[in-house]
Amino acid sequence: MKRSQTILMALACAFILAFPPQVHEIYRSMAEAIAIGVPRAWIEPTVSSIALMLLSWGLFYLDRIYGPPATRAGSASTLVPMVTAQFPIMGAAVGIFWSRIDDTALAPVRSALMQARLDYLVLDGAGTAEQVAPIADRFASNIMRFDDYLFYASFAYGAAAIASGMLLFAIVRRHSRGPAVSNGRSYLAVTAIVTTVLLIAAFAISGTRVIVSRTLMPVPLLAMALFLAGFWLSWLRTEGRRRGFPIILCIVLAAVLFSALDLNDDHRVRTLTNQSPPPKTMVRDQFRAWLEARSVLSTSSGKKYPIYLVAAQGGGIYAAYHAASFLASVQDDCPRFGRHIFAISGVSGGSVGGSVFASLLQQAYEAEAPNVIADRPCRKTNDASPFFQDATDELLSKDYLTPLLGSLLFTDSFQQILPVAVPPFDRARSLELGLEQSWHTVMASKQFRDLRGAKDTVSLPLSSSFTGLWQPGKSPVPALVLNTTEVNSGRRRIIAPFEFQGIDISFVPVWRDTELARRFPKCVPDIAVSTAAFLSSRFPWVTPAGYFEDAGQKDKKPVKVRVVDGGYFENSGLATALDLLSSLETAVEEDPALQPFRDKIEFNIITLNSKRFDLGSFAGFGEWLAPISTMMSARNARAPLETSRAELLVERSAKVPTGIAKKLFRFDLDGLGYPLPLGWRLSAVTRLLISNQLGTRSRCGTDPSAGGEISPGCLKKVIAEQLGVE
Repeated sequence: MKRSQTILMALACAFILAFPPQVHEIYRSMAEAIAIGVPRAWIEPTVSSIALMLLSWGLFYLDRIYGPPATRAGSASTLVPMVTAQFPIMGAAVGIFWSRIDDTALAPVRSALMQARLDYLVLDGAGTAEQVAPIADRFASNIMRFDDYLFYASFAYGAAAIASGMLLFAIVRRHSRGPAVSNGRSYLAVTAIVTTVLLIAAFAISGTRVIVSRTLMPVPLLAMALFLAGFWLSWLRTEGRRRGFPIILCIVLAAVLFSALDLNDDHRVRTLTNQSPPPKTMVRDQFRAWLEARSVLSTSSGKKYPIYLVAAQGGGIYAAYHAASFLASVQDDCPRFGRHIFAISGVSGGSVGGSVFASLLQQAYEAEAPNVIADRPCRKTNDASPFFQDATDELLSKDYLTPLLGSLLFTDSFQQILPVAVPPFDRARSLELGLEQSWHTVMASKQFRDLRGAKDTVSLPLSSSFTGLWQPGKSPVPALVLNTTEVNSGRRRIIAPFEFQGIDISFVPVWRDTELARRFPKCVPDIAVSTAAFLSSRFPWVTPAGYFEDAGQKDKKPVKVRVVDGGYFENSGLATALDLLSSLETAVEEDPALQPFRDKIEFNIITLNSKRFDLGSFAGFGEWLAPISTMMSARNARAPLETSRAELLVERSAKVPTGIAKKLFRFDLDGLGYPLPLGWRLSAVTRLLISNQLGTRSRCGTDPSAGGEISPGCLKKVIAEQLGVE
């Protein structure tokens, strides 16, 4: 291996450990766990530090074995690899330092953490706000120490890099490169090959990929993968030179050829076996069944029946946590809330959050748990137990990044050089299986006995059929309307249990009476809830584009349809929610069976997104980055534009007294200067900052009757007024 390759490999390791925001969230997560006092929190940073040290020494060892011959100690041929081998540790030092939050954000973040803890303690019955204030203040002070821990750890890693280099220099001076090199090369090759094979097998098996990755932890797993990548590059180059054959070049050309011919795409959507897809229905029929199942509509109370349409924005795990936690907190407050939500239009992380909330409702419904889900009014202010909130926090606090990372680095990387697709190698399955396994673990614990009801039942809605979750005639679970974007056309592909009208939209054919099902029944994508949620969250290159088959009347064979994150088209979910609303209004006006409901219902659109346009501050590389930046900015601009369209629609509707009443409620998530991660692992502070912005009715001091932009606490007050209070 040439010395330039050693330097490039070390620089690549340093870059990966220093700059990605997802890595910063890992560093923050470790520091915050220590600050809070989580049991055995020191294990992950300790193991991670050892792994990075071994990675640096391993890079130096690879150079000694496969690099140019070394001369005397202290020469350039020895000092250069010795110094460059410390780049990963230095990269980690830089990454840890940049993981700290801005000084101007320290006070707002601390205040938000204190308020979040205060609200939780009061809600949990620990005492009044005045009684638990000292506890909340002490908690906030302790957890904010994480920023100091990061500061000191960054300098400790810098010192460790210097110490590691000096120790290597001392060892090299005492030991010359001799006959042991060939033996070391043989032992290393055998060990690396066996380790690689075992890890590929572990991440290909459904039952082990999540457990193995979470046991190894992200930084050690990343260090292991980087070292193995260095080994394979070194070994293949050496073998190629020895045999006079360019092995690496041939592998690269083969990977390019297999990809160009579309031979090894392993990202087909995971489907269920032995399932019977339902027939296709229109939203008109489903809405009628949904309304007829709500017997309260037949009473003449003079109060309109509120129907909620929720639009949950994208943003990875933080958007999932935001959407699921807000809906869960309202459900804890108002046990009948879920029965009033007709649909959740989700994008990316919002789809995951909406799916988690819907699954929790299904769990409570199947377990017959009346203390957490029932057709009764909202509880008194601050008199709710956080059953749904606690379950949401437990589910989404798990590490979903490491299983995804492990599959990306091992199985999916190996897939690139194979001429055939191996479905278990698909890294997207790690996210789906990770959520399903977390669900089983969390729901089976003693903490959530109330959600299991008197039957002590643990249902598995996330692993079950997506279309089976929607039962409008009896279940309180809302319809999940999840957005994806077609790769070839750029239009929306929606995963929903029914069809409705919209501008240039099509649906994933999950029914048994579509053109695809009639002609190619084995190709019907009967998918699980978790698969549907993460299919809406395919943001390449982190998660790959997924594909399924579809067929039109003129197609002689199934057509491959690739889809990615719904946020490519529009990131708020409002565009689809407004199309759905328009279809519902049309159904009420045209269907004689629905017309009697027209004056008894009102639509409430709840959207969790911002109306502002995000303005980038970086102005460099204008010639190169302007086209890409423009496309990304145009994508981000769709959400505020759709918000303005929704506001205009509601405003015009209010001027027409004969129409169905409509309201729009919007609120956004503020990072308070703390970076919200677009990844799949959440730190404790991120979760607490989001929890603080969920609001409580008691914190709403203004008249919340008007729609538009509103605080979450005032929105909860509006919902309580609509649904009634005990």
